[in-house]
Amino acid sequence: MHGFTIVELLVVIVVIGILAAITIVSYTGITQKANLAAMQSDLSSISQRLKMYYTLYSSYPTALDANNCPTAPTADTNYCIKLTSNNTLSYNGSASQFSAVEANSAGTTYYKVTDNSAPTATTSLDSGLVAYYNFNNDTGTTAVDSSGNGYNGTISAAATHISDGLGQGIDFNANDAYVLLPVIQSFTNNLQGSCSFWFKSTSNQSPNKNIFAFASSRLDINFATSTKQIFVWFWDSAGNNHNVWISPDASYINGSWHQIVVSKSSTRINVYLDNVNVGGYDTVLKTNNDGTISVIGNGGDGFRGSFDDLRVYNRGLSTAEVNALYAAGTP
Repeated sequence: MHGFTIVELLVVIVVIGILAAITIVSYTGITQKANLAAMQSDLSSISQRLKMYYTLYSSYPTALDANNCPTAPTADTNYCIKLTSNNTLSYNGSASQFSAVEANSAGTTYYKVTDNSAPTATTSLDSGLVAYYNFNNDTGTTAVDSSGNGYNGTISAAATHISDGLGQGIDFNANDAYVLLPVIQSFTNNLQGSCSFWFKSTSNQSPNKNIFAFASSRLDINFATSTKQIFVWFWDSAGNNHNVWISPDASYINGSWHQIVVSKSSTRINVYLDNVNVGGYDTVLKTNNDGTISVIGNGGDGFRGSFDDLRVYNRGLSTAEVNALYAAGTP
């Protein structure tokens, strides 16, 4: 009898290593599939529970508490939403529609369900998305909210649809051209929130005109009175107003598309122009509860140019998410 040679031992070690690696990869793959299946099962169960709530109260929950139990229009702990351990939920609901996005604990995988769709894979850009106006699905004077949350707006007769690189946008090169948006409670009653949109302004732009005004001037994005510089104007929780300058001059009124993102966490507001952070302010923004609508353009001799792809979130956006929005395409 004789023992293993060094070569034979090395071969055995290599074989064991290969088998171990195969086992780990197989286990990881099985675990990932199980987690995905659990998320889809969560959302299917959530959809069923929400539809049962609707049957009982003729409305989907419009608000959930910290335990994901409905608090409005009728509080009912029998319809609390359950998730796989350590996963998180982003929910938006109106009387007739809902959307729910579940994220895994690592924040790397997202699935979404709505009142009229089965669970499907999505990205973090769907998480906390309260309203989305891409103007591609509009009918007549209705600006359709493509988030599925039902916050449809109204397009004035003077505003017209145009073709662009993302499908359709809105043209505001006429008096009384504007789009009125409804009260979006998930944003106006939340200390966090973000908005993102593309605009293109022409040389005949009048000064001191809003591109987008959110809820009774709690958050305005407009042109300065004389210089036509673009800035964000907002109120803090103490009722003081502040602004963050977006452009140093009027050079962005050049007939080209530009993107603006305003992202506010619970303590800070950050402003981005074409994927560059141009400034911010450490503050808690004032919460708007007065039920005021929002407006794209502002009627009269207002914003002159084009507008597209408005997204409204009930949370702050990360730098990576701002990058992803910019990379998604230019009108």
